[in-house]
Amino acid sequence: MGQEILYCFKCQTRLMGSDFEKGKAFRVDSQAACPDCVRALLAHLPDPDAELERLKRTQVPKPSGQPSSSTKLPQISTSRIPAQPPRTLDAPPPPSRTPSLIAAAVGVLVVIVLLAVYFSGSDRRPTSMATPTPQPDPIPGPGPRSNPVDPVARDLEELDARLSLPLRQEKIRAVADMLAAARGKHATVDWTRAIDDRLQKLEVAARRVAAPILQQVGPAAKKGDDAALKELRSRLEAFGVRALIGDYDAAIAAVAVDPWTVLDLQSLKSQEGATLSKQGDGSVLVSGT
Repeated sequence: MGQEILYCFKCQTRLMGSDFEKGKAFRVDSQAACPDCVRALLAHLPDPDAELERLKRTQVPKPSGQPSSSTKLPQISTSRIPAQPPRTLDAPPPPSRTPSLIAAAVGVLVVIVLLAVYFSGSDRRPTSMATPTPQPDPIPGPGPRSNPVDPVARDLEELDARLSLPLRQEKIRAVADMLAAARGKHATVDWTRAIDDRLQKLEVAARRVAAPILQQVGPAAKKGDDAALKELRSRLEAFGVRALIGDYDAAIAAVAVDPWTVLDLQSLKSQEGATLSKQGDGSVLVSGT
């Protein structure tokens, strides 16, 4: 079966199903995000870093064979040196007692070694068995601190994330409506200036998209084609950007300054002794008497 393919909500990077298993992509509600953009989805939370760690623990599967996080202490043996079995000695001749004395000395030595190992092992008890010392009463810390994230910066980041896709799709009207709705969210100067900056960028994009329409305004005005001018204005108003209407009015005003009329001549004929010839730049040269 093929892997599931998603796209990052902000940068539109393609995300494979294996990226979620490796911790290279994350799901937040119904949206997917790459590691570089996931903080934009978590910025409204009190602790985005803690939420990101929680996503890593819950979404990234634990590899098989990974050692357990719990630490198991090995059992400590109290006998380091095994007891040596007594040697089987041949029965000495009755007159000699030297072998029996040697055996007795060896047995005493073994007992001493065993006792030393036993007591040394008993001294190495786990620290958990020691008598706990009473801890002092905890000193109450300060109350919960407020979220240090600037709400204006946080809301701007969320707004940019929502504007990213319609801007790439050249949905100028949708972006204009979103900016108009967001303008009154904060009454600060920083917020108003940020909205104006984004509106200026939108006007640049709108002029690029509406350029073919604006280029038709001047010729239609010179011909006095009111129906065409009305239709062109309606198409520009559909973008929802007032700057385009200003460009429309400026194009009509420029016609009054330029008295030349565009002629659509299919064929040039000489009339009454005058010779008409079309030049390379589109102009018509009249010569003769």
